[in-house]
Amino acid sequence: MSQATTTEASPPAAEPSPRLANAASLLAADGRPEVVYLAAECLHLWNLNVKEETFSIELLVHTRWVVDPKDADKTMEDSGGDLNEHWEPDWMPRIKIHNTTSELTGREHEFEAERDEVGLVWITGKTWLSVSISEDYQLQSFPFDQQSLKVEIELPNAVHIEPMP
Repeated sequence: MSQATTTEASPPAAEPSPRLANAASLLAADGRPEVVYLAAECLHLWNLNVKEETFSIELLVHTRWVVDPKDADKTMEDSGGDLNEHWEPDWMPRIKIHNTTSELTGREHEFEAERDEVGLVWITGKTWLSVSISEDYQLQSFPFDQQSLKVEIELPNAVHIEPMP
């Protein structure tokens, strides 16, 4: 009696997409994302104080960055994939607002991890914060002046910052 064995041919290994193959170029040497995309929305502006040259602002700061591919599966598993107010990624950009005189409320964060069409995992973050900012007012024609109010946002632990597409 003879025994027959069958073997199945494995499909050829898929070539990695050029973007996924170059994922290392999306990361700095220390593993941080090379680029963090940033957008900010002014939700509320109040308490413009001409005498003290201050104003208060509520901001919604949007950030987006790629995850190191070696951490991608763990990130997807940990995050649950949806906007999750209870999950924080292992790395996230620190948000610093210049000329802040006080932070009026605690910061609230939400993060979402999603895998794109080539397999990269991106984290999208939303941070709500309210601060008072000091700025030199240019008041030459008071009370008919027009005043620009500048909000400068820095991500001190980001390598590069680009506007969110």
